[in-house]
Amino acid sequence: MIWYRSLYSTISLSYSLAISFLVCHVTREAILPTDILKWAIEEKLPYFAASVEIKKQLGSHSKACPISVSRMFRPIYVVSPQKLESMAADIAHKIQLELSSVNFYAIAYRYCRQLSLPTSKILYVACHTCE
Repeated sequence: MIWYRSLYSTISLSYSLAISFLVCHVTREAILPTDILKWAIEEKLPYFAASVEIKKQLGSHSKACPISVSRMFRPIYVVSPQKLESMAADIAHKIQLELSSVNFYAIAYRYCRQLSLPTSKILYVACHTCE
């Protein structure tokens, strides 16, 4: 049990979401932390159900690790968007990854489309304001 608590506090399962967000940021996708969390909750990302797949591939437990896979790899909650962004920044710092600025244009364009707003007028003003 001590080993499990040590492992869980060292490598939180939330880091898988943080890494996913970090990858989206590095590739300049118009993805926000709220998107990653929404997809995890809606099970579009295999976050809560991942333990089932891991159990299929690894089995329920082994002699080397007597703790069940479902206990080790089943997240209980989803972190806040702020925490997710902070975790991603922490990972980037630890691996010395220089992060570019947020792709503001793509995010603003996405929201203009979702809200059915005139993109040409709003994007010009929004990007100018952002600069």
